[in-house]
Amino acid sequence: EGRVQMVFPQMSADAVWHADLVKHANAADRLGDVLLVVDDPSGRAERFARFARRPLRAMEDRFVVETDRGRLHLVAPERLHRYVPGAEIPDVPFMAAVAIGSRDLAGTRAWMLGHGLGFAEQAGTLQTVPHEGLGATFVFHDRDDDDVFGHLDRTGTSS
Repeated sequence: EGRVQMVFPQMSADAVWHADLVKHANAADRLGDVLLVVDDPSGRAERFARFARRPLRAMEDRFVVETDRGRLHLVAPERLHRYVPGAEIPDVPFMAAVAIGSRDLAGTRAWMLGHGLGFAEQAGTLQTVPHEGLGATFVFHDRDDDDVFGHLDRTGTSS
């Protein structure tokens, strides 16, 4: 199923998330959701939710495990195009995308252009081309609710 890393309970968010360490020139200010492509997303999501003792929501054929700081979305290979058009799946399981919040999406766009990073604009997001993220796509957004994969699902994004 993969390796799960735990943070010692005594390490609070204040000890880990120092303000001076989360200020980036690209305007990224929060790590959000992760999108995994797996065979049997329902079964794998149920097992992970049970292991992590976290709530699970079924959103048609996207399965969402809620955590304290974001969500883990599990989808079947044929569903990836709704979130990351044109992405290629090297193998499953595959960490296809990571949602990163931006305090200034126009600033993020300018930073990416200034550094020559390849990206596409998709339904209010900036999505890096996979080779920029070692195969995964970074999906920058400025949504207050941080539900970027839910938003992409609802907009009917397709390749």
